[in-house]
Amino acid sequence: MSRWKSLFAVPLLFAGTLATAQAPPRPTDPVFVRAQTLVSDGNGVAGRALIDSVIAATQPTARLYPEALSLWYS
Repeated sequence: MSRWKSLFAVPLLFAGTLATAQAPPRPTDPVFVRAQTLVSDGNGVAGRALIDSVIAATQPTARLYPEALSLWYS
């Protein structure tokens, strides 16, 4: 009986880890948080415009650039 319990317990241990790993990362920069809030509130055009302005004003080697691109293409 304990063998069956262990067979069912192992997948349950990993289920929470897999669910957390598949969640998209939340933006941390205030500009990206604001853009995400705009989109969530139904103002997608303004959110995209904000991200577009960040992309235009940021050098491709900057830390924010890849995050801005990932938000713009999502």
